[in-house]
Amino acid sequence: MTVGQEFTLIGVLVAAAHISGVLTSINAIMYVRTAQGAIAWAISLVTFPYLALPPYWIFGRRKFSGYIQARRSGDLEVNHVSERLKQNFAPARNRR
Repeated sequence: MTVGQEFTLIGVLVAAAHISGVLTSINAIMYVRTAQGAIAWAISLVTFPYLALPPYWIFGRRKFSGYIQARRSGDLEVNHVSERLKQNFAPARNRR
């Protein structure tokens, strides 16, 4: 293998890592469970794909698959409680 071929191979590997980082960052933005996590993964995947790709592929995706559903159901329950409280205190507010 000549020096020119080695540089070409290294260039292809670097380009592949960066392309994988960009594509994986799009996946992170779409599927990571929190907005803060999505932003952190996306920035690190685009900036340092060599370091960030392996951890993301191991830890970043859907490790807690029920997290979003549990969070949304909890939010719905809180919304129901807050609506009941508003209805219960509406007559007291109107008497002022």
